[in-house]
Amino acid sequence: MCGRYTLAKPLKLIESHFGPLHINLEYRPSYNIAPSQLSPVVINPSGQRELTAMKWGLVPPWAKDEKMKLINARSETAHEKPSFKNSLRRQRCLIPADGFMEWHGTEKQPCYIYFKNQALFAFARLWSTLDNP
Repeated sequence: MCGRYTLAKPLKLIESHFGPLHINLEYRPSYNIAPSQLSPVVINPSGQRELTAMKWGLVPPWAKDEKMKLINARSETAHEKPSFKNSLRRQRCLIPADGFMEWHGTEKQPCYIYFKNQALFAFARLWSTLDNP
C-alpha cells in the first residue's frame, strides 16, 4: 500500500459501493490519510459488513506497545512473515479510497493517482489488536 491516500466521497456513495453496510464511525472526508491515523475500513465480523474506523498500522503479535507498527505488507511474502501470518488467515478488511499519493524522481515530486472516472476502489488490509493496555 501507499504512504498516503484520500477518501473524500460522500458516505452514501461509499455505502452503495460496499454495502449494505452497518455504519459504525463518525465519517469525515479526507484528502490526506496517513499512517497512525484513524481511517475507515470495511470489515465483516459476523456476516454483516460494517464500516468502522481503525488506526493505520499493524502491530505484530509480539509487540509490547503500539510503537512497533508496520504500515505495509508485500502480497508476495506476507504469508511467510510471522508479523502477518495470523492476520492473513483471520483478520482481513478493505480500505475504501478514491486516490493515493506516490512520490517520484530524485526530488520526490508527489503524484496523485486515481481512476479517470474518479471511482471508489479498495486496498486489501490486514488488522490486529493489541492486548497490552
